[in-house]
Amino acid sequence: MLGLAVVCFLLVADASALPPATPDEAQSVLARVGEVLLTVDDFEREWTRVARSARASASVEHQRRQLLDEMIGFRLRVAAARAAGLDRDPELVASFEKALVRRLDEKWIEEHPADLVVTDEEIAAAYAARQESYRLPARSRAALISIAAAKGSDRKAAQRRAEKALDEARRLPPTPPDFGALAVTYSEERASRYQGGDIGWLIAGEANRWPPEVTAAIFALESPGALSPLVETTDAFYLVRLVAREESRLRPLASVGEALRGELQREKYQALRAAQIAALTASFPVAVDEALFEKLEPAAVRPPPLPGER
Repeated sequence: MLGLAVVCFLLVADASALPPATPDEAQSVLARVGEVLLTVDDFEREWTRVARSARASASVEHQRRQLLDEMIGFRLRVAAARAAGLDRDPELVASFEKALVRRLDEKWIEEHPADLVVTDEEIAAAYAARQESYRLPARSRAALISIAAAKGSDRKAAQRRAEKALDEARRLPPTPPDFGALAVTYSEERASRYQGGDIGWLIAGEANRWPPEVTAAIFALESPGALSPLVETTDAFYLVRLVAREESRLRPLASVGEALRGELQREKYQALRAAQIAALTASFPVAVDEALFEKLEPAAVRPPPLPGER
């Protein structure tokens, strides 16, 4: 605290050694803090900002004097921090430089507003060019009855049970298109037996947990309620019934337009940033020592510490 007080005292004392203000400056300068001038404009701008929260219980004159004292105090602390070399602190310098760059980027965007506009025509053209990325694959929803026939078991008995279930399944009504109570009676697939054997949607071309013979049987069915022949695998016999089917289809422009607009805006922003870098490089030439760069040893990537580790 004593060191800060000494620095502040020296700064105020040094103000008397500054060259005298010109007549115009003398009329606009409210205070000097070291070499920093606080002008009428500075004060009025700050008062306009804080006036909305002014206390009704205190006089305006008192609050304006308090604001001036706070502004002087702030400038004193800034000057003291600079005198102590804190403005050269690497973290503060990095933060300041990042703030500068953010403001530079904002100004660049403000100066090139048209370069970020995405028109409806551009969205339509991009949609036409990228249609395949908006195509939904075909998918089928199926119901199964699974009857285990693992090695060492009586496969003949399992097959007879599966054939009996298949015979009963052929007599099921067309709706609902699952196996209904038949799955409870025959299926050994616990997750689906009480849902009529319904295993949900499978997407064409995507891996799933069912044997490939079962997947092939599901996608070979075309209409809800259709029943496949008995499917035999190493471990089980399966009955497969189609619950629903959706062909591959293109998502309409109306459903992807806003997302596509965002993609195009990001692309335009990247192009605008590239143009900015090109313009800056022309003003501030860049030279990289590639040979030295190639010699640099990349730092090892360390995994994040475990809980309790530092």
